[in-house]
Amino acid sequence: MVNSKAHQQLAREAAEKGIVLLKNEGGLLPLDRQHVHSIAVIGRPATDMQVGAEGSPAVVPFYKVQMLDGIQKLAGDTIKVTFVAGETSMPLPASAVTVPGGTEHGFKAQYFHGTKLEGLPFLERVDSQLQFDTDRGPWEGPPRNEFSARWTADLKVPTAGKYTLFFTGDDGFRVKLDGKRIMERWKNGAATTLQATVDLQSDKVYKLDIEYYQDAGSAVARFDWAWPNR
Repeated sequence: MVNSKAHQQLAREAAEKGIVLLKNEGGLLPLDRQHVHSIAVIGRPATDMQVGAEGSPAVVPFYKVQMLDGIQKLAGDTIKVTFVAGETSMPLPASAVTVPGGTEHGFKAQYFHGTKLEGLPFLERVDSQLQFDTDRGPWEGPPRNEFSARWTADLKVPTAGKYTLFFTGDDGFRVKLDGKRIMERWKNGAATTLQATVDLQSDKVYKLDIEYYQDAGSAVARFDWAWPNR
């Protein structure tokens, strides 16, 4: 692939011609800057749009402009832009977990050479969140392929209720809560999300244990949650 101004322009023209506008009632678009004072942007794709393949055929662009960034640039200082993810789940925050037996927020992380969690870890650190995806950005520390990881943490929720926990992995993963396996997909494959709904009390500390391995291709490890009644 050759990156040049001509190719960038061609790709832009192809994208513009591929846009399908289903309705434009009353000539709403393009927006009239003289009459528009605020714009609401709803949905996570506005900040993290998947525009190509994931896994082995993925191609990382030289640069990209997210929809929200483009809207904000066009809006300038005269139009207020409000963004809401519009989803029930969100990344598990560092404030909800601490390293086992400690006070530092985040996950105790151990990284191993190979896919079997064997031997001594070549890297130990604290990962504040599990939001790794090599298709969207670098995963600093481990090699791109053939490594495994174990994350452990003490989980304490701010309010009691039924929480839904999500893990997205490429390749394999398994998640335990207080020693009970609640999610498992221990095999190679494209990014897959599993979920488990658990009843958690606010006055109790829960033990989280997550094991993961990456064989080849893209590496993804994301841990999200949804609060009760969301």
